[in-house]
Amino acid sequence: HWIDPATEAFLEATIEACLDTPTLLLVNFRPEYRPPWAGRPYETAIDLAPLAADAQQQLIADLISSDPSLGDLPARLSDRTRGNPFFLEEVVQSLIERGLLVGRRGAYELVDPRAPITIPATLQAVLSARIDRLGDVDKHVLQSAAVIGKRVRESVLHAVAEVDATAASDALLRLAAAGFLDTEALLPEPEYTFRHPLTRDVAYASQRAERRIGD
Repeated sequence: HWIDPATEAFLEATIEACLDTPTLLLVNFRPEYRPPWAGRPYETAIDLAPLAADAQQQLIADLISSDPSLGDLPARLSDRTRGNPFFLEEVVQSLIERGLLVGRRGAYELVDPRAPITIPATLQAVLSARIDRLGDVDKHVLQSAAVIGKRVRESVLHAVAEVDATAASDALLRLAAAGFLDTEALLPEPEYTFRHPLTRDVAYASQRAERRIGD
């Protein structure tokens, strides 16, 4: 998702160095990316299809439940997310944060089965709405992390965000618990990464939009 020309050249050189050796190198990339080694005799492309219907139902049951009290919600989730597991996980998390689902993983219930539930049409919209619902400090810390890059050291974030060290640390822990970030390392100091590249993109874009409005 974030490959640059230098990394691409390094990866291509690595692939060439593996020739005539008993080495299997796996590289995953988005459909729109055209790697320089595509079509070469040693390359085999495997398209990863969306989750099949039964796999989607299994994931939905694992995330929320398969209880009949959920009504048509599982079917709507499956239809809207089209077999994209990350999209599905983010929608479910959004419903939990909005207070529409209560319980625990695999055993959630609708707070009000009669209440209308809207599901955003795109993954970007889900992420944007989740970021908008964050508290001011958490939102500012997440946006500052998006400016820093893929990996974020706590000390660097503290300096960039200009937030009290304790407040920044607590915000990072909450963002990790909410699934926006992953803890990459604890020593010599805490370091975090974005759980998904798209999360960073949306957080970065939301900051730019807010600055444009403020200007």
